[in-house]
Amino acid sequence: MVGKVYIISGPSAAGKTTLVKKLCHEFPSSVAQSVSCTTRKPRSGEIDGVDYYFIDEKQFMLKLQKNEFIEHAKVFHHYYGTLSKHVEDLVNKGFIVLLVIDVQGALQLKKVYKADYIFIAPPSMEELKRRIEKRSQDAPFNMEERLKVAVEEMKHKDLYDFVIVNDNFDTAYQQLKAIIIGEENGEKIKSI
Repeated sequence: MVGKVYIISGPSAAGKTTLVKKLCHEFPSSVAQSVSCTTRKPRSGEIDGVDYYFIDEKQFMLKLQKNEFIEHAKVFHHYYGTLSKHVEDLVNKGFIVLLVIDVQGALQLKKVYKADYIFIAPPSMEELKRRIEKRSQDAPFNMEERLKVAVEEMKHKDLYDFVIVNDNFDTAYQQLKAIIIGEENGEKIKSI
């Protein structure tokens, strides 16, 4: 059995990673999150090889030169990239593979990569600002930069196959689960 790929993106602090982790936890034998490479330092509680592959910029550029990424982007002064081999291995093992990537990377992939694209949106820019402020690792200048980027990212949500507004976590989770698990059971859901 060959797996399937879903691309999940949205603004920083929209809740995409938390939603995906819960889905992977509920369905560990069939759903897996792709682990991306990044040049940023780990946040508190993040584990190398689980949350990201934390590498330096020199290693990242070497992988880029060798065409090892299916997508890559520079986001908030750090590089991020999805390793082709990692995704292919999971798909070949039959997993539903979830790629949690930024909008810039998703738009690169949409041109060349067949997958279903899911946008996780905040209920409002005010709520997004509150969530970003709540993250202790974000300095005020970083928060303003993130909000500016989020406004731009929100302009692309209509290019996605599905848009989930994460106003209530449990509701958003059930919608994500319905799209991914429902499709796997033959229930094609066109709008959430």
